[in-house]
Amino acid sequence: MNRPNIDAGTTVLIAVLAFVLSYGKLVDLALRAGYDNVPAHLWPLIVDGLTVVATRGVMRLERNRYPWALLGAATVVSVAANIGNHLLPPGPLSPVAAATVSIVPPLCLLVAPHLAVRLMKADAPATEAVAVPSPTPPADAENVPEPEAPRLQVAATGDDRRNRALRLVAGGMSQRAAAREVGVTDTTVRRWIKAAAASDPAAA
Repeated sequence: MNRPNIDAGTTVLIAVLAFVLSYGKLVDLALRAGYDNVPAHLWPLIVDGLTVVATRGVMRLERNRYPWALLGAATVVSVAANIGNHLLPPGPLSPVAAATVSIVPPLCLLVAPHLAVRLMKADAPATEAVAVPSPTPPADAENVPEPEAPRLQVAATGDDRRNRALRLVAGGMSQRAAAREVGVTDTTVRRWIKAAAASDPAAA
């Protein structure tokens, strides 16, 4: 057995022996205060048990005064009860002393649940906000050319086709070939030629 285990075992043994010696005195005081046999044996468990729980709260709830207050109050009650059992006259306690012993359980009932809630909150896992990493662009993202906008093909208007057909005919292409090239009929090309000749007397 290593040294830390020996120290811990010795400390626990001392605490158990102290509890046993204090337990007998507190049982006797509870019997003198008017408790029956079974409740009188439970009364010390409330006092010294609160001391143990408060000590655990002091260790687990750092920077919290509440466990320290309970530890101090429970220790004072236990010490005062042991002293009073010796100093008070033998036999049943006076009404004032008996009433003082009787108010200990309801006071413990008042403060113990509050300590239990604090200990449960200390055991609850802390919820931390998970940071979602932003997508990191590739190292050569700056060198990637932006996609070109698609070029829209705009259908040629009637004037564009007319002018093109006239240029093709003037260049030596037949009227039928020019009509097929611009997507119109031969009649349309002939009409365009006549209209152009009528509007340009010099050409005629």
